Amino acid sequence: MSEQAAVDADYARARANNERLKKMADEMRANIQTLRQELQRLPQ
Repeated sequence: MSEQAAVDADYARARANNERLKKMADEMRANIQTLRQELQRLPQ
């Protein structure tokens, strides 16, 4: 594998990993928002 191909593969893996982590963070934010809403519904 040429050096450029290796760099391109590393870059593609990094981007894919970044997208996966971004999706996980978005899901966690949504879950936190849902939990906050549920907590507000509890009797004080």
